[in-house]
Amino acid sequence: MDISIELGAPPSDDDASDAGLVDARRPGAAAAAAPPDARAAAARLAEAYARCPAASSLVFSRVTVRIAHRALLASVGGRAAAGAVLGVLGPSGAGKTTLLNTLSGRAPRGGAASGAVALRGRRLTAGAFRAEGYLVAQDDALWPSLTARETLDFAAALFGAGGGAVDDALASLGLGRVADARVGALSGGERRRVAVGRALAKAPALLLLDEPTSGLDAASALRLAARLAALAAKRRAVLVATLHQPSSRVFATCASCLVLARGRVAFWGPTGGLEPHVRSLGLGLAAPAPAELALDALDAHVAGEAGVATVLDAWAAAEAAAPPPPPGPPPGPTEQRAPVPRATAVAALLRRQALLAARGAAGARGAAAATLGANAVAALVFWRSRADGRNVRAQSAVVTRAWCVAFLASLPAVVQLLACHAYASEQARVARDVRNGAHGAADYVFATAAVAAPNAVVAAVAGLAVPYYGLAGGGASPAVLVPFFALGMLAWEAAAGACAAAAGEPAVAVAAYVVYTVAGLMFGGVVVGAGDLVGPLVLGHYATPYTFMIPSMVRRDALAVSAYEACADAGGGRVCFCDDFDRPCGGATALARLTSVMPVVGPRNREGAHAAALLALWALGKAAHAALLHRRTAPTARAELRPPPLSRDAGLC
Repeated sequence: MDISIELGAPPSDDDASDAGLVDARRPGAAAAAAPPDARAAAARLAEAYARCPAASSLVFSRVTVRIAHRALLASVGGRAAAGAVLGVLGPSGAGKTTLLNTLSGRAPRGGAASGAVALRGRRLTAGAFRAEGYLVAQDDALWPSLTARETLDFAAALFGAGGGAVDDALASLGLGRVADARVGALSGGERRRVAVGRALAKAPALLLLDEPTSGLDAASALRLAARLAALAAKRRAVLVATLHQPSSRVFATCASCLVLARGRVAFWGPTGGLEPHVRSLGLGLAAPAPAELALDALDAHVAGEAGVATVLDAWAAAEAAAPPPPPGPPPGPTEQRAPVPRATAVAALLRRQALLAARGAAGARGAAAATLGANAVAALVFWRSRADGRNVRAQSAVVTRAWCVAFLASLPAVVQLLACHAYASEQARVARDVRNGAHGAADYVFATAAVAAPNAVVAAVAGLAVPYYGLAGGGASPAVLVPFFALGMLAWEAAAGACAAAAGEPAVAVAAYVVYTVAGLMFGGVVVGAGDLVGPLVLGHYATPYTFMIPSMVRRDALAVSAYEACADAGGGRVCFCDDFDRPCGGATALARLTSVMPVVGPRNREGAHAAALLALWALGKAAHAALLHRRTAPTARAELRPPPLSRDAGLC
């Protein structure tokens, strides 16, 4: 998903008033809007500031996200203390996920964001988040064919965690029993814990979790929430988790909470202060649990539109009436793990991609099996193009033989549909890793290229050994045909990756790839020669592997034929490919006349240029794959969120 977001100066006064907010930076307006009990709420807010010093916390102030004229977040502020959990509550559509995405440097398509964010007294840029933060999204985005242990092993290698980090994470998250089970076979709660374990391998200073307990039963949700709270305390990490209708026991694991509704703040502070604040508004709600009470107060069907407005306006007034936060000490030195050497990360990616390829349908075995099956069918269709016992082929075999080899050379494009779907399907997982600082987009593409190269050779051997040399009776040297087939496989694989990165969704990516392959048949010279193409359409002739793969393979096969029967022996009504009507001719003579039927084929030897062109298409495809993937995973901000002042800010933080 393409995102255009600008994070710069705080919203203007007009922005705040448009969003229906009381501007906390204008004391006169705030005082006029403050209800009589605003002082009590302001006192609780001042106490919350004191409990959450800015120099050791995540501080965000006046965070606003807009799409067109609609505010998804409107001047949202709060703090999350190190060593504790900040729970973010609110009804559906309140802006919880948008807040986490914005804190990590992302925003919705077409969104514009502004505000101020700092982590432990320093500005939290998108680059700083990749270095120090980790976002666990609602979608687990795990590799289903890897085991839980393998998932954490690769995460530890990519983030440079110590040797015992994996065992510690498995034990602390209660995953020891399922450590060697594949992720795809785990329950929802177990997958959530594996996703958290991946994040813990990084030892992030800031851990954002989007609804980690959603979809879990009450007992599983409580166990996971308790583990998260314990891990935050043990590692002194800042942990922010959105919670959807948490139970009272899950809510109790949060040291503080931020309640959102309609993109605005309804409450921020210690969890113990939520219930007194809501009940002080006199809404007459009877919900027994604090979280349930707050959610009822923000539900227009329960509290009414006036009740929801009362809650939001009361907090805006409390923000305005609260004294400014006390000056904080200057930020001290932060302990950061040394970045993992790029070679180490690439080596880990190579091992992971090789393992995924070995277990996936698009890997060596899957591609080899698909190539063998497809080419065997094509060879059987052209069975009659084989030579007789004297190694002499009929005149009719000149064309059918060329089409046989052309089909064998074209089927790799069909087989790489598997790669296109695989790349598109795993793109969300790759994007998660890139955004969380595990590796770069180019590192991933390089690893896939390194794994694809030997797989292409295996597929080439499988696609030619039995179908071409066995069923079709081919005689061309395997030293030429196998490399050409492998290079064609690689060129199509690179095109598949580029289509996947451009489209994103698997179905759209496959459709785009099919269009590319069909266009290749039109422009590749098999049906229409390059000289018959008009204007810029000629460029399409050089943008498809068909142009370079088919002619060299057809030429080699034709030259391997010792003789074609004489035209006089072929019967009337047939095209003659021999110079002498009454005498047989060799493959080179027939090849010279084949150009009139198949324009892309010619008698000249251009194998070196064709091989170089296939390599160039492979390199260009991989470069496009890396560039498009980088564009999808790059930071969304052109200007970073500015750091909030730590000594005085009339708004939250």
